[in-house]
Amino acid sequence: MFKVHVEMSASLRSRLSKLSRVEIAPLLRDVEKIVESDNRRGILAGEDKDGNPLKPVTPYPGRGSGPPLAPSGGASRVVSDFDAVAVGSGKTGRIAAAWNVPWLKYHEKTRDIVGIRPRGKAEILRAIRDFLKNHARG
Repeated sequence: MFKVHVEMSASLRSRLSKLSRVEIAPLLRDVEKIVESDNRRGILAGEDKDGNPLKPVTPYPGRGSGPPLAPSGGASRVVSDFDAVAVGSGKTGRIAAAWNVPWLKYHEKTRDIVGIRPRGKAEILRAIRDFLKNHARG
């Protein structure tokens, strides 16, 4: 599991904290989908957590020719065995995300994929802004 901090402006934080009687479960579900999509898109593009190219790996004979860590493309375990789950109710919540890929720990120092890429962070901020706009209207 990993934690990611998405930097919000003071105005967004203030607006979010002022909402009363708001159920954030819909926002959490949206962010959950963004996290899963960001992992898939980034891995298949051969990107680390910062959106930079991953260091190449030497594939095992007979494996696919996909990007580093995902030689079989979307069928690779680093894509297919990733789960993000939204947990929370009322005004609090979080997204728990993890891979069920034991060998991934051997790549942590040279191919760091643990986190949300810049594009994913921007999508999360956009989802928060949209959520706030929808709830400001009532």
